[in-house]
Amino acid sequence: MRPVPLTGPRPAEIAGLAPPPNDGDVLVRPRPAEMAISALQNAASLRTAGFTILDRPLSEWRRLTRLATVGSDDGSLIVTGHQPSFVHAGVWAKFVVASRLAEAVQGQALNLVVDSVTVTESVLRAPIVEDRHVSVRAVPLPTLKANRLYEQIEPLTAEQIESFRAALRKSLGPRYERTLLPLLIDGIASEKASSGLADQLVAGRRTVEQAWGIHLSDCKVSRIRWLPLLAELIENAERFLGAHNRALESYRRQHRVRGQGRPVPDLMSQGSRLELPAWAFRSNENRRRVFVKREGSFSQLWAEGDLIGEFSMQQLRDWANRCEDSCEWNGWRIRPRALMLTLWARLMLADYFIHGIGGAKYDQITDAIIVEYFGIAPPLFACVTATLRLALPVSGIDRDRIRQLRHELRDLQCNPQRWVPQTPAIQLLLARRAEAVRRSCDLREKRSDHSARAAAFDEIRSLNQAILAVCPELARAKQAQIMEALGDFTRDRLALDREYFFALFDRPQIKRLLDALPQPSDFGV
Repeated sequence: MRPVPLTGPRPAEIAGLAPPPNDGDVLVRPRPAEMAISALQNAASLRTAGFTILDRPLSEWRRLTRLATVGSDDGSLIVTGHQPSFVHAGVWAKFVVASRLAEAVQGQALNLVVDSVTVTESVLRAPIVEDRHVSVRAVPLPTLKANRLYEQIEPLTAEQIESFRAALRKSLGPRYERTLLPLLIDGIASEKASSGLADQLVAGRRTVEQAWGIHLSDCKVSRIRWLPLLAELIENAERFLGAHNRALESYRRQHRVRGQGRPVPDLMSQGSRLELPAWAFRSNENRRRVFVKREGSFSQLWAEGDLIGEFSMQQLRDWANRCEDSCEWNGWRIRPRALMLTLWARLMLADYFIHGIGGAKYDQITDAIIVEYFGIAPPLFACVTATLRLALPVSGIDRDRIRQLRHELRDLQCNPQRWVPQTPAIQLLLARRAEAVRRSCDLREKRSDHSARAAAFDEIRSLNQAILAVCPELARAKQAQIMEALGDFTRDRLALDREYFFALFDRPQIKRLLDALPQPSDFGV
């Protein structure tokens, strides 16, 4: 392995990250040659970290967590994650790079399937073309309900899968067979019916990936072994709350973020109850914030106003030390919030974590928490994304053209003499207008009273309206131009959207993206 100066994405670099502007561009930070070395350094640093959780060294918890998650503690583990939704090509690029980096270091790649989040969109957005105009048709996925968690949603039946396939084929027409959708839906259909919807979506994605030589394991967040970290936070809730909120305050100050809810809310203190960075929910219910309350040697967990359970810290330690996978009590399921999930993954699971742009920016907060609360240097991470656009027709109308057309309409209304034909009737009105303009200029030069100047201005405006009334088609035509340009601009934005589901692309476009992303040989191993 070549010696390479070791860096992760620097804070200033992260703050300036933005999606690549051009079709086919990729963003990979740091350079691929640094990633493998960063993974090795992270592993060595975490192996010797002095922090303990429940009186066990962090290295021991990492070993147990990796054994429970991927069945081995050997070799490098490259981790990324996302919810099991219809991800765009920029998100999918993380999976590709994770797979290739793992191949380069002879390790494993793992995707954390975030099935503990609320579904925000229950449709697949399918762009369609009619008369060279682009619009978007929302193709609903049966069973996918907004405001429910993915892990709460039942699987698709065989009939529903075929109905979804038929709806996509009808919406896309001949383009359907050129996309990756047939392969994806075959993968969805191959997953056993007893699985949840999240498993089916993952199976579809993996079927596509395997066809392209991309290999990741998947682990749902609903099944991760995070009870040891949760027990640590319950035992030290006040100290963690302080570190968490100070990290948020520093981030907001550094990035000039206004509002206490951005990018995430502070953890709250409600008298003797302290908020934890977790969600609790029961079957078919919305998730709620989690609080802990200490009562002597016992702790109570609350889902906002409902008591989850009461236990001693020794009981909680015993559960964690027995390596129990489940974080469930009395019908309540406890899941980590986003920042806590990546903190858990980076400290207790991964040798190297690959973020998208949003995660990379927000993990500056996680870094600050790791430094203050755990007292160790935060592991290095990467940021990967890409821009891929569908081959859809565009008009090329931009904001400058719309501004120009609006300026022309304004000029037509204020200076009709530049636009109207020179007919006898109009020439008479133009002569009166020229005289009114001359009179207005004289009044301005003589600094005449305001009322006289206002009267002259009103006369010019009335004459402008009279001139345009003779040729009303001029204003109508310009307004129609503006409306057409606005429509074209809106349709172009749909056509150029970078967030369409990656399986909507055809094979040549996907190959172009795969060729642009780092190959295993690029990682310098």
